[in-house]
Amino acid sequence: MINNSLNFHRAIYSLIIGLLFLVGIVSHGTSRAQTSPPRILLTWQANSYVPAGYFGKALPGPSSIVTASVEIIDQGKIADLSGNNIYWYLDSSLVGSGIGKKTVNIRAGSRALQETKLMVQIPGYKGGLLFKTIFLFIASPAAVIEAPYGAESFRDNSVAVKGVPYFYNVTDLSTLIFNWTVNGQSVPAATSTEEKSNLTVSINPDAAQGSRLDIGLTIRDPKERFYHGSGNLRLNLAK
Repeated sequence: MINNSLNFHRAIYSLIIGLLFLVGIVSHGTSRAQTSPPRILLTWQANSYVPAGYFGKALPGPSSIVTASVEIIDQGKIADLSGNNIYWYLDSSLVGSGIGKKTVNIRAGSRALQETKLMVQIPGYKGGLLFKTIFLFIASPAAVIEAPYGAESFRDNSVAVKGVPYFYNVTDLSTLIFNWTVNGQSVPAATSTEEKSNLTVSINPDAAQGSRLDIGLTIRDPKERFYHGSGNLRLNLAK
C-alpha cells in the first residue's frame, strides 16, 4: 500500500515537472517571437516606359526617375515613422532627408548597364539604427519587333509588324523616333504615334519561295545622345 502511494506521488511529481518544462518552452518561444527585430521594406518603381501588358518590373533606363519608399514592419504591424528622421543616399551621396520622409524621387545614373546603390537610414528607432541597401540595375533601352509569324516564315502578300520600346525615359511613345528599314532600305518616317510604331510591307506576287525579308528597327529618344534600341527580324517567304 505504501509502495503504491509512493508510485502515485512520483507520477504526479513527474507530470508536474513535465508540464512546467513544456510551459517554459512555450513561454520562451513566445518571448522570442515578441522580441523579433523590426524588418525594413524598401520598394522602388521606375518611371521608364514599358508596354501595356508587360508583367515584369520596369527597369530604370539612363537618367530615369525612380521613386523609392520605405516601411518598417514591427511585431507584424507597419510602424509609425512620422516622428523619425529618415535619410536617403544614392551612391553614398545624400539625396533626401526629413522627419517622416518615407518616399524619395531620385534620378538614375546616365550610363546604361551599370548598378547604382540606394540606401535608407533611420537612426534612433527604438534606440537603434536601422538601414537597408539595394542595388538598381540601369537597363539599356531596347527595341523589339513583334510579328505574328511562326518559324520565321510568312505566306501572305503583305507582312505587318509592330515596334515596341522598353526602358526609355519617356511616359508615352509620342516623343520617340522610329526608324524602319526593309532589306537595308530606309522606310519613310510616319508622323502619328500609331503609324510610326507599326510597319506593313507589301510583297511582290512574283517573289520566289524562300525569298528573305530583312526588317530592321531603331528607336531613339531625342533627349538621349548615347543610347538607343535596335531590333532585327528576318522572315522567309513560304508559298
